[in-house]
Amino acid sequence: MRSLEGTSSVLDAIFARRSIRSFTSDKMQASTVRALLDAAVQAPPALFRQHLAFVVVQDAAMLHRLSDLTKALWRREFATNRHLYLDVHTETLRQFCDPRSDVFHGATTLIVICDRRGDAYGAADCWLG
Repeated sequence: MRSLEGTSSVLDAIFARRSIRSFTSDKMQASTVRALLDAAVQAPPALFRQHLAFVVVQDAAMLHRLSDLTKALWRREFATNRHLYLDVHTETLRQFCDPRSDVFHGATTLIVICDRRGDAYGAADCWLG
């Protein structure tokens, strides 16, 4: 049997992960953003080429605009492919229509991982990043 010695920190991280939907109003420090980006590029890329770009958004007006655009895209997707979303919770659908809702839940920093390659491997790199 294979030993799990030395894996407790990995298992601790897996079991401790949570979805956060409530954030402080404090802006993320530049050093924290840099550390997160440095960690993201450590993921092994597909085909041994790193083709990722990162966009960091901290402007409140831009975050609001991106939230509104995202909700509009979701509403259009739902209207077009309603049959695929029969199990989507009614409250979630209401959020898509509420102009006051924020898809980022009040986060002050958004880091977008972008694929510059434009193929399936580039999308996989985004998942890994």
